[in-house]
Amino acid sequence: MLRELKKLKAKHKLMRRVDFMNKKFNRKLLAILIMFCIATLAVNFKPANSATLTHIVINEVEANPPGRDDYKQWIELYNPTPNKINIGGWTLTTKYKRSYTIPQDTFIEPDGYYVVSLPGLFLVKTNEQITLKDASGAEIDKTPLLTDNSDDAKTWQRYPNGVDTDTNIDWQFKTATKSSSNGGETLSCSISSSTITIGESITISGSLDPKHVALIKIEVNPLGGGWRFLASVFSSSDGSFSFSWTPNQVGSYQFRAIYNNAFSNVVDLTVNKASSEIVLFAPRKVMEDTNMSVLGYIKPIRVGAMVTLTYGLPNGTLLTVSVSTLSNGYFNHTFVPDAPGIWNVTARWNGDDTLYGSSSQLFTFNVEKKEEGFSPALALMIAAALSGAIAVAGIGLRPKRPPAERPSPALRLAKPFKPIIQPIVKPPAKPVPMVKICPTCGEQAAYIRKYNAWFCSKCKKYV
Repeated sequence: MLRELKKLKAKHKLMRRVDFMNKKFNRKLLAILIMFCIATLAVNFKPANSATLTHIVINEVEANPPGRDDYKQWIELYNPTPNKINIGGWTLTTKYKRSYTIPQDTFIEPDGYYVVSLPGLFLVKTNEQITLKDASGAEIDKTPLLTDNSDDAKTWQRYPNGVDTDTNIDWQFKTATKSSSNGGETLSCSISSSTITIGESITISGSLDPKHVALIKIEVNPLGGGWRFLASVFSSSDGSFSFSWTPNQVGSYQFRAIYNNAFSNVVDLTVNKASSEIVLFAPRKVMEDTNMSVLGYIKPIRVGAMVTLTYGLPNGTLLTVSVSTLSNGYFNHTFVPDAPGIWNVTARWNGDDTLYGSSSQLFTFNVEKKEEGFSPALALMIAAALSGAIAVAGIGLRPKRPPAERPSPALRLAKPFKPIIQPIVKPPAKPVPMVKICPTCGEQAAYIRKYNAWFCSKCKKYV
């Protein structure tokens, strides 16, 4: 008896263990099945607003318009493709075998709509289903079972507009949007660079969901002047769009994209001025009191720009001259330097609406002192006079010859008179005092030979 009791106890213990193992196995199996289902849904789930629209769809159905329904029911077709499509000969068939054939040579433009006005009482209000077939009888699209017991302006429509994932979640019962988008689209917008220099281009790009061909409008808000139309571009079948643009003014800009009633985010752009350069040319050496030209140009070329030339004289005086660039973009200044020594010159301009101002490098040149003395013409005159004097003197030094027989006065020829050329002597220059003090400020003034006057660099006047 005791032995049998022990056997029963052992058997009961074994059964409990087996039951525990079965429960544990079942829990693991259930967990594995749940994880498998979640993974399958994650792989196959297709959000409505990320669908790509690739074919004509039944986009909106009005089965119960306000008041009487006969000849007031309609079905809207939508073409989300990039192609113009001929739907002539296509058919719309109801669940209850009513059929309507679209007239021949009926076209729908890309991102376009076509509304079929149905004859009589074509649709029923409860559990109606519509199938669209092409001219060959191939099925193009099909609605779920639709019920419209609301005698108002609401319709069954795909939302977001045109989306087709072959599920009931594609459809919503909303206020009618006949011949236009049902809404629900989203737009994104970006630019290739947020800061550029004038003359450079940017690319405005973005995407449309659901993905399909659509006419996207791009707007710009320049310098806070309000939103303005910039361009219209078609998105591709994957919903992406782009547009390149070159601003013609410096400053701040904003951009956005619009499709129907969908607005993208706003992106900002800053356009800065470009840098400029002044190129300067001048001779390295020039003679005092002779003409000298300084010329150059602004890079990039500018016509009619004001350029300031600043000359540094050997005595430290600064002289400024303003010139304008010519039709070829060059500027030129011709003057007569009247003080020997090392001069320098720089060119500067203040810029304009699109270029920053700039200054040239310091350019130095040497003004050599003009040699004092006779001019070549005077030297020739003096040489001729000296030769005449020597010839006359030589006649008196010859030895005396015996007097020859003189010819008769009738045969005597008169010798021509040879004038003696007197040298022209330049009057001595008026001596110039070595130092002169300005009576106003007490500083030493500089002598300007060209004007034969003293100039005070501190008072900026002649004294």
